[in-house]
This record gives sequence, C-alpha cells and structure tokens, in this order.
Amino acid sequence: FLIQMLYFISELQITYSENCLEESIQLVKTVAQYYSAFKSFVIVHDYYRVDYIAAGFSLLCKNLRKQVIFTGGLDPLNTPN
Repeated sequence: FLIQMLYFISELQITYSENCLEESIQLVKTVAQYYSAFKSFVIVHDYYRVDYIAAGFSLLCKNLRKQVIFTGGLDPLNTPN
C-alpha cells in the first residue's frame, strides 16, 4: 500500500492589520488558484488570530468539496531553528 503526497508551500505576505477579512480574502484567492491541483489544503497561520481568519474564510467559501484545515503556529515556516 503506497501513498503519494504532493504538496506546495505558498507563503503570503500578511500586513497584520486589524482587518482579518482582507487576510481571509487573500487566502480564498490562493486556494481558488490551486483548487483543482490538490485534494485538500492545510493553512498554517499565526496562533493568535487563526480563529478569526478561519471564521472569515468559512464565511467566504461555502459548499467547498475539499477539506481545508487551519492550524496555528507561533513561528513562521521560514524561521530558522
């Protein structure tokens, strides 16, 4: 039994303003761009605002046929260890 996993990392330039809706719209556009290429999406966002971003995303993307998983991280993916 062999499982093949294809992934792509796209790091968005977020302004960290108080307007979480703008960030949600940016994420929706990115998912829409790659929607046909992947079976599901994992979005890593900062720990403190992931709930607001996920709520905005879910309001903008109703009836999706693919899984979108939000998870919060304290450090950006490109932070050296």
